[in-house]
Amino acid sequence: MSHLLLVEDDRVIGSSLKTIFEDSGYQVTWLQHGELAQQILQASSFDLIILDLGLPQVSGLEILQKFAY
Repeated sequence: MSHLLLVEDDRVIGSSLKTIFEDSGYQVTWLQHGELAQQILQASSFDLIILDLGLPQVSGLEILQKFAY
């Protein structure tokens, strides 16, 4: 089973996406904060990351720049 990281601060969008992906057979970790996403990405790996670029505090763009390789 593929493991997805969903980083989305909007509860409606995040909840909807999480349900859609889980119903399609994916394991989903949903986070609403960029700082927590950075911590998780340092310790874990995912098959796919769905990242909101407009997150408060630490933007999705900052996370992308730090972890893109």
